Amino acid sequence: DKFYTYCDSHRLIQFLMALLDDYDTTRTSILNRKLPPSLDAALKDLISEETRRNTTTLRTVDMVLAASR
Repeated sequence: DKFYTYCDSHRLIQFLMALLDDYDTTRTSILNRKLPPSLDAALKDLISEETRRNTTTLRTVDMVLAASR
């Protein structure tokens, strides 16, 4: 059981370290938790961050397009 927990933790760290620097804040937040989350929980956090970023980007583009008319 401890071996599987170690393997899961190791895979999570490898995955997080391979992320683009754009996700540094989210990566740090996940790595600094007292107990490491499951890979599924970490993915949910990253997807949430990606969605937030895309929403912010779309709003900025909409505002630029509206201003240029």
